[in-house]
Parts: sequence; C-alpha cells; structure tokens
Amino acid sequence: MFEKDCFDVYQPDATFAGGIAQVRQRIDTCQQRDRLFSPHTWTNGIGFYINWNMVLADKTNRLPLEYPIEEPSWIPEYREGIIEPILPDPEGMIQPFTRPGLGFEINPSLLRRYGKRFFKITETRLKLKVIREKGLKAALQIKKRKESQQS
Repeated sequence: MFEKDCFDVYQPDATFAGGIAQVRQRIDTCQQRDRLFSPHTWTNGIGFYINWNMVLADKTNRLPLEYPIEEPSWIPEYREGIIEPILPDPEGMIQPFTRPGLGFEINPSLLRRYGKRFFKITETRLKLKVIREKGLKAALQIKKRKESQQS
C-alpha cells in the first residue's frame, strides 16, 4: 500500500499484521511519508492492549484510538476475556496504562474459567460431520482426493 501511496491513514492491527515489530516499521514509514497511523483494534483485550501500545509508541499520533464496543454483546466485560476489562471514562477516553510490559496481567481465575478448549473433534466425528453437512457423495469424493494426494 505504501508503494502505491494508497491511503492517508494506515490501520494495521499488530495481532494480524505481522506483530509489534512489523507495525512499528509501518509507524516509522507513516512518519517518514507524512501519513497517519491508527490501528484497527477490533479484537480481544490482549489484542487491544497490543494495539494500544502501538498508538502510545507513535509520538506524532494525532488520531484517537478506536476501540470495539458494541452493546449488548461486545462490551469490555466480555471482549477482554482473561484480563481485566478496559473501561473508558465518561468522555470515552482511556488513560495510558501503568503496568509493566504490554500493560496487562492475565487474571488466573478468568484463565481457569475461559482458558479451556471449546472445540474438540475426533477423526471419526469429523467424517460424520462432513457427511452430515456435505452429503455422502461429497464425503467420498473428498476421501478419494485425499487418498490420491497421499500416494
């Protein structure tokens, strides 16, 4: 996008766009080319903190940090998952964090509650799921294709 000078504002999410170091390079490029940076932060609480760090690292930032809140389901108490909720003040502002590192701590009781595998499937159940969803004929075609790829 930078090669074609596509945007005035670049919005990489560090949790999806190569990580902190990669987005830091994008911030530097924005500064060199007089472009704005504001990450797209529509993720969970940990991703939110990571992108919040990126905004705080950009000393030239002139844009507000957008953050996800969509009542009634996507609110801080649910969005954050295994960390304490990030709550804005009455004006919708969030103060810089004061904890070390990325600024959050994993809550052990929330980790015990939510840190479990939600989906587990055996090979047999996967086969039955494919038959149920796609039909027996499609399942047999998939099996035949996989067998031919293995030989």
